[in-house]
Amino acid sequence: VVSSARAGVSRGMRMTGDAARSVASEKEHGPVLKTAFGRAFFRGALCCFDVTVRVVGPIMFVLVWAILGTIVYAYFVHYCPLQELDPFFSAHGLATTVTCFYLIGTIIFHHLSCALKSPKYVTKEIVRRVEAMAAEEGVPALQCRFCRQVRPRRAKHCHTCKKCVLKMDHHCPWMCNCVGVGNYHHFFLFLVYATLGCYYLLWHTAPILSKPYPVVSFKIGQQMTPEILRANKKIVDDRQHFESLLVISLLIFSAGLALTVLTILHIYLLLSNQTTYEFCKRPRPGQHWCTFLVLLLPCCRGGPRKAAALKDTRDSLRPPLNQPSSLSEVPSVNPYDLGLWGNLQQVFGPLRKGDFSAILCLLIPGGARGSQCDGVCWDTRPLSART
Repeated sequence: VVSSARAGVSRGMRMTGDAARSVASEKEHGPVLKTAFGRAFFRGALCCFDVTVRVVGPIMFVLVWAILGTIVYAYFVHYCPLQELDPFFSAHGLATTVTCFYLIGTIIFHHLSCALKSPKYVTKEIVRRVEAMAAEEGVPALQCRFCRQVRPRRAKHCHTCKKCVLKMDHHCPWMCNCVGVGNYHHFFLFLVYATLGCYYLLWHTAPILSKPYPVVSFKIGQQMTPEILRANKKIVDDRQHFESLLVISLLIFSAGLALTVLTILHIYLLLSNQTTYEFCKRPRPGQHWCTFLVLLLPCCRGGPRKAAALKDTRDSLRPPLNQPSSLSEVPSVNPYDLGLWGNLQQVFGPLRKGDFSAILCLLIPGGARGSQCDGVCWDTRPLSART
């Protein structure tokens, strides 16, 4: 009788664990995974996406450099001759050249740093540390469903790199690398300087493009003199410069719009201490945010009643600790928001409150020291401070 009772209790515990994992899986990938067809479709789509990112990633990485090279070429070959500007031996030209090359150099530095620097992966040492911490606290450790290893909180599996990344934000094909705790500050500064560079170039090209289109002045039967030929040749050259700058300005304008949206999003994520994954997967009443492309188009997932039931299930599975549970990895209230200076410190390194000189160091390539967090232990707000 005792053995059968123990077996019943153990089965009940296993059912509870299975139910919890089912809730977590449904929360992560949605109710479409309930059917065999949905699971097969999800795996096939994920595989196709991974292959596409691996193939397109290096192309997009080279495309960034091609765009920057095109901008430098257009500045010296089209902008300066059209404006009759000496880029090095005039005050205005030298200031414009220095500013342009400062922005381009900073963009290149942060692009290379984000691409070459490790985002910090989950190693065997980290696995042993997380297991020891979980055993000490008496809570189950998070386990990756794909690589089948223990991982710390805020870590996520990258399907492209086939590894778990500490505080993974996303896999960026433009960087051809994951964005995690080790290189997020370079990614953020790349977005900021790329956006500023786009608006700076548009600010210089807008007055030129607002002028009338150069037209060749020639009358039928007029005798062609060297003076007329030279004047018309200048007009033809100006037309070529005008058309080239128009095409490049349209390219920069399109890139600037996309970069502006991404920069605003990541400024919000930085100030609230969230990752893109946590922001998309954070439960909201009656809403499910699938990807960044549909962030502004919430789809109904069963209404407030189902959302409330999921919230009650997560709350019942959460241990009484000042940390989110392994089964409620992305709670409905962000526990990692430590305030303005605390959030900045987790991304850019130690900052004293009111120390704006350290923020000015971000204007220098290499001035950002980066996050000093180990990616395993994260400071959280007290439960009483969460609203």
